Amino acid sequence: MKARAFVQSLVALTVLGMLWTIVFSAPLSVTASIPTDETPAALSTPSAAQTEQMTAMSQPGTLLVAAAHPQPGANPNTAQAPTTAWQFIGPNESHWYKMSDAGLELVIWLDAHGQAGLSLAIYAPEQTDLYGKPIGRGSFNKFQPTHDLYWTGYTRARGTWYAVVTNGTQSPISYNLNYKRVVNSVAGRCSACHGFEIEWDRCVSHGNNWCEDLKKEYDGN
Repeated sequence: MKARAFVQSLVALTVLGMLWTIVFSAPLSVTASIPTDETPAALSTPSAAQTEQMTAMSQPGTLLVAAAHPQPGANPNTAQAPTTAWQFIGPNESHWYKMSDAGLELVIWLDAHGQAGLSLAIYAPEQTDLYGKPIGRGSFNKFQPTHDLYWTGYTRARGTWYAVVTNGTQSPISYNLNYKRVVNSVAGRCSACHGFEIEWDRCVSHGNNWCEDLKKEYDGN
């Protein structure tokens, strides 16, 4: 009986030893969430613009600059459309602009805060010599006192007009050139006298203040 009890005890110890080996030899897996101030915030997917900017910045020698307004042209081939941006023009320098009339009357004006020395020459679509005598020149208009130079005109030849701003001084000058298209019945009546062009400073007297009355009607429309 003692031998049998001994054998049973030995078997029990062997089983316990096997269980001990299985339990404590397995790898310990612990899952824990430890709060910390250094936990990174959730990342969002960058936009296409951000991705493009980061790609550009990663290239050596890349300089990112803000978009700027187109610079005025130096001749008819590089002429640009007027913008709302103020420009600096150097001494004895000329800036070329182009604009389409779309078959309407053009009104062109130049602002320079009263700075003297600027001239404004206008070339019509039918003119082939853009360095010859212009069809018109901007001048001060008492009916438009907020502008330094002002010109309005019309031609039956629809197309592209050119405006040339020239600085005749020895100092740089800031200015702003702009234009608009207008529909006005007065233009039709004036074309009977002026032909392809309408320039108020070239009006001749027809008696009874004809041109002055037309001008007042023009400005009132």
